[in-house]
Amino acid sequence: MPGRVFAQMRAMGHDRHPSTEVLREHAFGLIWDKSTAQQALQDLRDDLSAPQPGDPPRTAADQISFRLLLSLLDWRISGVFIQPFKSLLEARMQFWDTEFFCPLTDYQTAFLKATHQAFPNAKNFANVLNIFEAIPQNSPLMLEDRTNDFQIVMTPDAKTTIFAFSDLRNNCLGIGWPTFYRAAAAPAGANLVIFKDLNRQLYCGGIRNFGDKSKTLAALRTLMADPAFSNTEIVFLGASGGTFGALFLAGTLGVKRVIGLSGPSCLELGVLNEDKGIYNRIMELVDAGALEYEDPTVRLNEGGVNRVDYFVAGFHEFDMQNAHNLLEKTQCTTAHIYPHSEHSITHLCLEDGRLIAAIRGESLEPLALPH
Repeated sequence: MPGRVFAQMRAMGHDRHPSTEVLREHAFGLIWDKSTAQQALQDLRDDLSAPQPGDPPRTAADQISFRLLLSLLDWRISGVFIQPFKSLLEARMQFWDTEFFCPLTDYQTAFLKATHQAFPNAKNFANVLNIFEAIPQNSPLMLEDRTNDFQIVMTPDAKTTIFAFSDLRNNCLGIGWPTFYRAAAAPAGANLVIFKDLNRQLYCGGIRNFGDKSKTLAALRTLMADPAFSNTEIVFLGASGGTFGALFLAGTLGVKRVIGLSGPSCLELGVLNEDKGIYNRIMELVDAGALEYEDPTVRLNEGGVNRVDYFVAGFHEFDMQNAHNLLEKTQCTTAHIYPHSEHSITHLCLEDGRLIAAIRGESLEPLALPH
């Protein structure tokens, strides 16, 4: 006999034995929904624990994901955390699964504490744990739409709206957008509008959901004028590769404030110094006339941008080259330089409060490396 949850899925139009991917998505949705009844959660746990004859075989990756689902269900049913991972690789896979598909702050915090205890030398887990331990318990949640390159998340009584340009992995430089929303946007009282560059062209070719660059600019202008945002200040924020887009688009559209979380401010620097083929590929398209070259510093100066807060690791050579490029060619840039060597610095500017202050538009002095 198939389980009760399978029966419900058949009633919703799924095959008798849905694929593991469909089942995963259905399960994450039930767990994420705080209104799901305890009996429904228990039914789901029973189904996941006992695969039915004829169900598709579970691959190694499926098994890792299903252990996470069972752990999440135990947490929702009894409040007890059962460790779902058997290795550091599994822990990384499972954490990003929670972030993308079931970002429950309390469970993720317990998960990160367990990973930090199991893998104390894994810096990324320690960094993200610091963020989660500072997130207010009543912080509103958001569920990211991983299938779309454009999403709006509204915050009640917002005074600011962040137009956020994702990095090349469609995240926010080391953290997911649900974490950014809980840790930065919501505490700053800001709406969050997320963009993703599926073309992987540092936004020079536009945002696929809107069209080419000219159509993207028109769509952004329309969004900026939307009544939902009319009483808020629009701030552009870029994460890593998204910083390039945030800079030149802000200058083109007359946005007054930009926040950059590391990332490029010049294509030529990437061609000369970065090992990512993306810069060479973009320049080839520019040379072929398929893309228009955008110098963010020119756009910033011509567009009247009056404040750029650029957060950067002082011991990361490429990022510091981009920081110096902004400082030398614009008068509006304030650098926040951390004694750090990794590209990802989001946790640092969250921990010291500078990122939230920058979103709010509070006055900030430059942050320099200690002598």
